[in-house]
Amino acid sequence: MKLRKLNGRYQPIIEDADDIFSILAVENQHWSANCSPVEGISADPAFLRFLDEDNNGRILPFEVRLALQWLQEAIHNATGVLEESDEIELSQFRSDTALGKLLREVAEHVLENLAKDSHSICLADVRARTQILQAGAHNGDGVIPPTAISDPRLQQAAVDIITVMGGTKDINGQVGIDEKTIIGFPEQSVKWLAWKQAEPPTRFTSQPRYATLAIAKVQPAVDLFFSCCFMPPETLPPDLLAKPNDQAVLMLNEWVAPTYRKSWQNFCKIITPHLSKHQLTWDLWEALWHETQIYQQWMESEPKGGFANLPEERLEELIQNTEYHKALLQYIVEDADSANQLSKLIDLEKTLLLQINLRSFLSSYVNFSHFYDPTKQSLSQQGSVLMDGRIFNLSVLVTDRKTHKERSQNSGFFLLYIQVIKPAGTIEIATAVTGEKRGDLHIGKKGVFIANDGQEYPAHVVDILDNPINIREAFLVPFSSVKIFIQKRLEKFSSQHEKQLESSVENSLIDKEMVTTNVESAQETKMNKAALLNGGVTFAAISSSFAYLIKTLSSIKLTQLVTVTLPPLLVVSVLSSIMAWWKLHRRDLGPILEASGWGINHPLYAPSWATRVFTQGPLVPKSIQAKERDLLIGYQKSVDPYGRPKRYLIGITLLIMGLLVYLYFDQLMDAFDKK
Repeated sequence: MKLRKLNGRYQPIIEDADDIFSILAVENQHWSANCSPVEGISADPAFLRFLDEDNNGRILPFEVRLALQWLQEAIHNATGVLEESDEIELSQFRSDTALGKLLREVAEHVLENLAKDSHSICLADVRARTQILQAGAHNGDGVIPPTAISDPRLQQAAVDIITVMGGTKDINGQVGIDEKTIIGFPEQSVKWLAWKQAEPPTRFTSQPRYATLAIAKVQPAVDLFFSCCFMPPETLPPDLLAKPNDQAVLMLNEWVAPTYRKSWQNFCKIITPHLSKHQLTWDLWEALWHETQIYQQWMESEPKGGFANLPEERLEELIQNTEYHKALLQYIVEDADSANQLSKLIDLEKTLLLQINLRSFLSSYVNFSHFYDPTKQSLSQQGSVLMDGRIFNLSVLVTDRKTHKERSQNSGFFLLYIQVIKPAGTIEIATAVTGEKRGDLHIGKKGVFIANDGQEYPAHVVDILDNPINIREAFLVPFSSVKIFIQKRLEKFSSQHEKQLESSVENSLIDKEMVTTNVESAQETKMNKAALLNGGVTFAAISSSFAYLIKTLSSIKLTQLVTVTLPPLLVVSVLSSIMAWWKLHRRDLGPILEASGWGINHPLYAPSWATRVFTQGPLVPKSIQAKERDLLIGYQKSVDPYGRPKRYLIGITLLIMGLLVYLYFDQLMDAFDKK
């Protein structure tokens, strides 16, 4: 494979089918990238999972080579890879390799199961067959739900085993049995039956479990009662089941403490039928307690499972009928075969996904030709941003804005950090701004993010990395600074003379008030205030300010202004333009990608013409431009029919006034000097 020059560097460029596999012969240092993150690549997620062999979230050169070697072993040539085709002719699978033979067999089997008479297999066919298998009984998960069993007797056996042993959910959410359950059922059932036969004898044959629980409930209170029968009265605890006596006999029908009354009544209900007298002695209590202890230990040794939910006869039948076990295990074997078939389907899907996506990936990894091709979209680009009447096409995923901004500072690009709100969550992207103007771009600016699949999401600017956008903007920066300076000076001048005007008016009013001696003169003073404010004082102050302004401007000669001010501005503008040109000429996509987790082997300079690829303005072809006046003029006439004549009149008046000032400038200056 001959390397071709792209952006000043020799790289492996894909031009024909032979170039695909020839990349294997090109050393990694000639590739544009040495690693890339899986997150942030716009491609089929399944394709990325196949490509990321070690599942570490990063795609390394050896994994790209493994993908190429897989295809090389699977198909005869890379024509389909070059065309990014989603189907493979059956004859295209290699017959001289084990992988090629296997893939062809699987493809033929898929077409047969889908009842398709075709000589090619496509991705949709493989995924359809995979979905069918996964949705069926034999879906390769090792679990068989009873509904998947056709024989009614065998189906009932499966239901009974699940009732006893519990079931396992398959990938479709149905409860079924697996191999471990089927094999373990006979052994566990035999243990339970043996445990059942070992039930200890007890006088409470009708309800031994209930009796055991009732006796255990009152055991602490009864023990304490009998102990207190042999204690001095003054040492007795306050809360006893009943009043102790010398005979150490507990009468069942006597008063008991309210605390124990409910549990005592339950105990008496069980114990009374088994006593000759309505009394409980210490010896009888010991015997009862011993029986319950033995029975309790037996209950605790019960094998786990729902064996009591089935009659013992049914359990014995299921244990002895080995044909049930064999038939159910056969279903598991068939399911395992389906798992093997699904595994082969995954291999076929991998081959098709590599054929569809690998060329685009190589053109965004081995070389970055898709970055510069206006007809292509690089896989590292997340989508486009519609904002400020333009579409910005160069957008990459950002996981850490601070780190990304620091690293991207050396790129020379003007970047917008944009937050995109998706239903699944919020992401952040960095979008490059190129073109002829900055426009109205600022933090908080709203826009629309258009993903590569065409979906639109709301977006807004959260941060900006400021760099020159074009040379014209850099050239005008010094003049913009002068403009801002002049605006500030005029504002300061206006503010100062406004204060002087207010001060002179106030002083005049104070002097007038001092000579006012009565109410009438006070009223006259109020009238004079208005007169002064609207009359001579105001005119004098304004005239003084205007005269000062004219004197100041007239003292500055035009030639002096041009020779003193313009050359430094031009020098600064030229130097600023040169620096901007150098930055624009050296704009590098590499730092932006590296800040997003890529490893780049060489600079990825962006030529000047690429600005039109990265940023698209609202171009309107002449063929669709209507030849008529601006509609706004018609709207204006309907609201203000004399608006334009009035503006023309004001403009002419200002022009005449300026001309008069120019013609009679010397006379005006003499008049101001005399004043």
